[in-house]
Amino acid sequence: MDHSQFESINASNMKNILFFFCLVFTLATHAQSAYSLSVKDEEGKDFDVRKFQGKKLLIILARKDEPDLSKIMQLNSIYKSVKKGAEFILISTTEFDSKAFNYFTRERIDSLKLDFPVVGMGKTKKGSLNQSSLFKFLTDKNQNGKFDIDVEVAWQMFALTESGKLYAVMLGSDDIESGRLLDILKAKTN
Repeated sequence: MDHSQFESINASNMKNILFFFCLVFTLATHAQSAYSLSVKDEEGKDFDVRKFQGKKLLIILARKDEPDLSKIMQLNSIYKSVKKGAEFILISTTEFDSKAFNYFTRERIDSLKLDFPVVGMGKTKKGSLNQSSLFKFLTDKNQNGKFDIDVEVAWQMFALTESGKLYAVMLGSDDIESGRLLDILKAKTN
């Protein structure tokens, strides 16, 4: 093999290697959809997130032991005003609990007469044993393509687009009273 043939092979290999790295980089930074995830609740039962596809989805964290019922009822009112274009899921989590009490029994959930589901997910923070695939998606920028954030406070909210992409994270109940939540839910997303 002469020198010119060797340079030709090397240039061809370099193009292939460069293409491969570009492809890997593109795939690594391309966020998946939350609607493609298999999610289990804290009892190990399947929770089908795909049923929300086509609408925005707001995932709200609430304390399992002492939820703020007035905030839950405010959320229910907001949900009624946006339910044509958005769905809500209230996730009860043990991340902020000081005791083992679970307010969210089936009877109490039914008595609230909420128009959206309440799902127990147990531990939701990064690195928690058995962190659900949904919260791995919500908290890891490599999966959601937007934010690298942990579960920090009760009433933290995650907003997903109609196609299941994360587009906003809110860190507290102030967003409910201030009207910011409504603005986020009405924002154009694609």
